[in-house]
Amino acid sequence: MLIAMIHSRYRHVFNKWSLSLFLLLICSLFFASSCGKPESISLWERHCAACHDGKTILNGKVVINREQMKSKYKTPDEFSNACAGTASCMDILKHDKKLFIEVAKEIGIGG
Repeated sequence: MLIAMIHSRYRHVFNKWSLSLFLLLICSLFFASSCGKPESISLWERHCAACHDGKTILNGKVVINREQMKSKYKTPDEFSNACAGTASCMDILKHDKKLFIEVAKEIGIGG
């Protein structure tokens, strides 16, 4: 009975306190979620690395890996021209030469 009387008399205090606590919790979660921004993933890692690991077999041949590409192609343009017209499994880059040039730079072809 005493607790009910205290609660009814100070209800507005409890409501303000709980609302403040709720807002503090929401703000804390918002700030905590924005603190650790995920690092950007390169085109190579996102689209190429899984197959070009030196272990994947396509049409009975092992797909060349990053280091083999670096030794085979001397310039990003040479790499882009070789890749743009190849297997349909590379459609993920839409056979866009600009994207292949970007991948070439990411893996260290041509400088």
